[in-house]
Amino acid sequence: MRNNVFVSEGTGGYAFKNPTAGLSFDHNAFYGIDMTRPNPGGVTEDPQLRDDFRLGAGSPALAAGAVVENNGGRDWFGNRLRPGAPNIGAYAGHGVR
Repeated sequence: MRNNVFVSEGTGGYAFKNPTAGLSFDHNAFYGIDMTRPNPGGVTEDPQLRDDFRLGAGSPALAAGAVVENNGGRDWFGNRLRPGAPNIGAYAGHGVR
């Protein structure tokens, strides 16, 4: 799994303790989640998600993702993906206020 945002703001917590064997993670944002598997290039700070899944200005997930070949060229919102490191998550634009 690559370039995804996982957030838990509840009091019960959530953990990725025993995911499917062979499943690997990299360049994901895990916030409020106990991640026990390696996640190279990932972030654990608040990704500052807005209600529509855009990233806030100053988000550590901005330009922190891994380049994915044959990525379709657009994000969830239809924005063109820029060259270079993408954002982590479904939004490819600049951070919003």
